[in-house]
Amino acid sequence: MVLLARAALRTPNMTAHRTRQPTQIPAPSDPFAAGQSFLTTPFDAMRFHYASAVMAGLVPRSILAAGRLEQTLATLEALILGPLARQR
Repeated sequence: MVLLARAALRTPNMTAHRTRQPTQIPAPSDPFAAGQSFLTTPFDAMRFHYASAVMAGLVPRSILAAGRLEQTLATLEALILGPLARQR
């Protein structure tokens, strides 16, 4: 019992907490960067859903299939967004 009391005296006060500052996202230097990231969100969502399906075991792991998906999405992105598409 005495050892626990001594250990409690040595530990710092855990009730004090740090104040968190809100994170600020810096403004993009390129005026088209914000619009481009907004327009490419659906394509990134498709990539995320494919990766989630692979991790869940719904789609088999395959480097070739992942490459084909990436190539298809890049082509689709270039066709839909034109000059606003990301250059890969």
